[in-house]
Amino acid sequence: MGARAYGVVAVGARVYGVVAVGARAYGVVAVGGRRNRRAPPGRCGCVVDRRGPGGGREAAGDGGRHRPAVAWPLVQEGDRFWPVRTVQYLLVAQGHPVDVDSDFEQRTTAAVKAFQSEHGLEPDGKVGPLTWPLLVRPVDSRSEGADVRALQSLLTSAGLPTDITGRFTAATAHNLSSFQDTHHLPTTGQVDVRTWRVLLSAQAPPVRTVR
Repeated sequence: MGARAYGVVAVGARVYGVVAVGARAYGVVAVGGRRNRRAPPGRCGCVVDRRGPGGGREAAGDGGRHRPAVAWPLVQEGDRFWPVRTVQYLLVAQGHPVDVDSDFEQRTTAAVKAFQSEHGLEPDGKVGPLTWPLLVRPVDSRSEGADVRALQSLLTSAGLPTDITGRFTAATAHNLSSFQDTHHLPTTGQVDVRTWRVLLSAQAPPVRTVR
């Protein structure tokens, strides 16, 4: 059947094994060398260690919890405060100068559309799951400028007060590492796409104005 062993756990005299057949994992229980039954994970008393999207662990079995993926926020005309400020900082870093005033107005919409057109996206002027990964850039100790300000602003809003200087200071590095550790991210001191996404999800709900 093309099965392969996934893991084996011994508890007392009982041996619990897990095999994978195709894309599905099954638990196999053997007592005294005799195979008793085969059951789906979580029903054989064992824990299956699986890798979810992005390398995150998902535990199935007694007491296991599924941790859903973090979604990108949707930011559009009429929004205000931190999500708009972040978009504006990142637009400036990408060479689309706009006023960083935390108000998503027509000039910001036009800059978003221009950025989307440059990257082959539909220019709808909304910053969502297709635009964010292209808008954010890696940030580390060698970075400076508007994208570092975006990072420092998000860290501050997430409860880690950081001076917004545009320079990747020692305090910025410390607070970033603390944030990554708290949110179970690799503590690299560098901001990758995954860290940006979790930073954005750690903010207060956005404020939207109907115009």
